[in-house]
Amino acid sequence: MDRMSYPRSRGGRPAWSISLLLANPRIRWSLLAAVFLLVMYMASTSLSSDLEQQRSMRSSELGLQDGLNEDVTVVDPKKLDEHRNVPPVAVQNVKDEPVTGVTNKIVPDPSAPVAKNGAEEQGLISRNQTRPKSKNTVVKPKPQGSDSAINPRFDNIAVALKTGKDVALQRTPIQIMTYLQAVRNLILIGDGEISVGDMPMVDVISQLFKPRNIETTAERLKREQEEKRLQNIDIKSTPPKGEAVTVDEQSEGWRSDGHKNLPGFRELWTHFPDADWFVMIDDDTYVFFDNLADILKEYDPKEVYYIGAKNMFIGCDGVKNWGEGPYFAHGGSGIVLSRGAMKVMMAGLDACIEQYKTCWAGDVRTALCLRDQGILLTSPGGFHKDPPNDEFGFPRDPCQRPATFHHLLVKQIQRLYDLERKRQAETGTGRVTFADIYYDWHNPTEALEANIDRKGSDFLNIRVVSAEACNRLCRRQPECLSFVFDGTKCWLKNQIPPPVEGIGFISGIIPDRYRCTAP
Repeated sequence: MDRMSYPRSRGGRPAWSISLLLANPRIRWSLLAAVFLLVMYMASTSLSSDLEQQRSMRSSELGLQDGLNEDVTVVDPKKLDEHRNVPPVAVQNVKDEPVTGVTNKIVPDPSAPVAKNGAEEQGLISRNQTRPKSKNTVVKPKPQGSDSAINPRFDNIAVALKTGKDVALQRTPIQIMTYLQAVRNLILIGDGEISVGDMPMVDVISQLFKPRNIETTAERLKREQEEKRLQNIDIKSTPPKGEAVTVDEQSEGWRSDGHKNLPGFRELWTHFPDADWFVMIDDDTYVFFDNLADILKEYDPKEVYYIGAKNMFIGCDGVKNWGEGPYFAHGGSGIVLSRGAMKVMMAGLDACIEQYKTCWAGDVRTALCLRDQGILLTSPGGFHKDPPNDEFGFPRDPCQRPATFHHLLVKQIQRLYDLERKRQAETGTGRVTFADIYYDWHNPTEALEANIDRKGSDFLNIRVVSAEACNRLCRRQPECLSFVFDGTKCWLKNQIPPPVEGIGFISGIIPDRYRCTAP
């Protein structure tokens, strides 16, 4: 050790002091190291104490504070397989309950195995109970036409919505999302394999004539000759008037439309053999199913019934003059067959498809096939081939209820659906009357209409001096709903014919008389 000179005390001993000790580098570094070790020891002791306190608090929360070590079981890894075959624990689904400040008691399934631990003894959730469902759980919405919208009253009705692959996505969604939601038994039929939402379209065209009905050379020549002959006959459908869907007779869907009805009824029968009534409609048709169900309840579905709007045809089955052939149900207005009629038609369907494959219209083919099996049209009314627009002739009785309208634009289908829902809210049913439609669509007033004529439905005509006098005369006649003054005569009418241009004519209606007061 190096000799150092230290100050001495009076007794001759070295005079020690803190400053002298710190002046020595070795002593100074030793002291710093000791301080560092002391700080590290105190920090580790504090951390260990905190961890122990947290462990104690967690054990207390789980009810394991007392006798913690006694409840711990050591499992031999070799015996783990013995525990894997334990039956699954039974749980009960518990619905979410609103928070009321009182803890909801969850009752365990008594048949489930009991988990023995301290948490269970304190009434906490155990393994044989289920926790309330999280509010973040994703619930898949029900598709259109699900049980939430289906009306059980219509469960005995099966519907085929007939369309074409070139227009299906533009036309059919509005029907599927509105009035067809109430129908459980629904299929989409057409001329291709596409889907509208979750609903696939059944292709009833592609395999129709092969291999089931192979056309021979002689048959092809006969068909081409018949088609050439028909070109000289005006067999086109009458275009609708006013605001309505116009038919594109050059579209692929229209050109193949005649082939869809008969095989479409086969698909309807195959899909829903237990239905009582089988309905085929177009993709621009609206059906008031409450009104239709009321019509059909008057008939026995076990009997043979072919129901729809009465129409005549030419150009098929050798018919050259109007009225020579059987009446047929206009397809756009809806074709309705009873279960009894379907059974009869199915027996001879293949022969009908072959025999009438050159006929220009599918609804006419249906009528011819049914006629061959002794079934003719019944027409109770209510089926309409035009929309209730400005060109529509409303019936005399405002309480009459329509079953169908045809040639409807998408916005018109929505408008009828809105009206039907309004009636359901007001009366509990969708029994819509013509009075309901007239006031909803036409907003009638008593104002006189200049240069407007209303043709037909006259029951009386009298000379008067003015349109105002004609109006007063109409009001004195209880059955008068509308009138026309032609400058000299007053024509009283018991209906409200559609307005047409008539220079010099003045017309009017009595709107408060076209109301339905029946329940």
